[in-house]
Amino acid sequence: MNTHTQTTPEVVNARLTLDVAYILNGEVAGDLVARLYMMCERAIGNGLLTGDTAAEVEEYALDVSLPREPLSEDEIAAFMRQRIEDGNLAAEDIPVRLARYGLMASDAFVAEMRERMDMADEETQGQALIPSADPADEGEIESQVAIACINASGMSEMPIFTVRTTQEEYDLGIHRDKAKDLAEEAGYEWPFVCFDAAEQGAILSAARELGLVPQVVVVDMTNRQIQSVRCDVGQVKVICYDTSELGGYSSATAVRPVGENGQLVRCWAHTQLAQVDPGLKLARD
Repeated sequence: MNTHTQTTPEVVNARLTLDVAYILNGEVAGDLVARLYMMCERAIGNGLLTGDTAAEVEEYALDVSLPREPLSEDEIAAFMRQRIEDGNLAAEDIPVRLARYGLMASDAFVAEMRERMDMADEETQGQALIPSADPADEGEIESQVAIACINASGMSEMPIFTVRTTQEEYDLGIHRDKAKDLAEEAGYEWPFVCFDAAEQGAILSAARELGLVPQVVVVDMTNRQIQSVRCDVGQVKVICYDTSELGGYSSATAVRPVGENGQLVRCWAHTQLAQVDPGLKLARD
C-alpha cells in the first residue's frame, strides 16, 4: 500500500487468491478449503489485511485453487524436507499450524479469578495428560503444565503436559516453553496460554460459574435489516448470512463455511461483533 500518494478509504472490499500447491497427510480438499476460509476470515476480523490504517473490510471474496493431480511421494518428501531445512517446519510436527486466536494473558486471567472467587484447587478429571517423551535425568524435576489452546477440531481445550527441567530452568519459566513445544507436537494450535496444572480445575470451574462466554445472542432484524447485535457477556463474533436471491456472480457474495458442521455455503454475509448488554442475562431462562 502506497500511503504517500493515496488516502486509505474507511471501508474497503477485498479479494484474496490462494494457490494450494500441496495437500498433505491425506487431508480432504474440502476440509482444507473450509479451514482456509476460516483463517482468512479471522485475519480480516483482526485487521491483518488493513495494517495500521483505520479501514474496515466490508465485503470480501476468497478464491482457492487446488492441485489438479495427486502428488508423488518423492514430491511430497522434497517439499517437506525443504520446509524443514528452511526452519519453517519442525520435523516432528508436519501439519502447519496457521490459525491464531486471541486470549486473555494467563497471569491476568488467574489474578482475576483469584480476586473474584475464593476457590480451592480441584482435582483434574477427564482431561488429557500428556507426558514428556524424554527420559528423566538426574537432578531434573518433573512438573505439569496446563495449556489453554485449540485442538485439531478447532475447539478450545486445556490439556496437561508433563515436562522435566532443572530447578534453574524451572525458575526461568522454561518448563512452560517445553510444554508449549509438546502441545505443538501433539497437534494443538496457538495461542498457548500456560497455567500450573493445579490451577486448571479452578479456572474451568470459574469459567463455568462466572459465565465468561456468551450464552445469549440477540439480533434485531427490524425492517428486515440488522439493526443491532447484542450478547449477554464477553465478546462474540456473529455472522448473519442469506442464500436467497443470489442471482449471478457478485463480489458481495462468497463461499463461506457457515453451514451446519462448517459446510461451505455461497451466500451474502454480514459479520459483526456483538455489543455486551448485561440485561440479556434475564433472557437466559
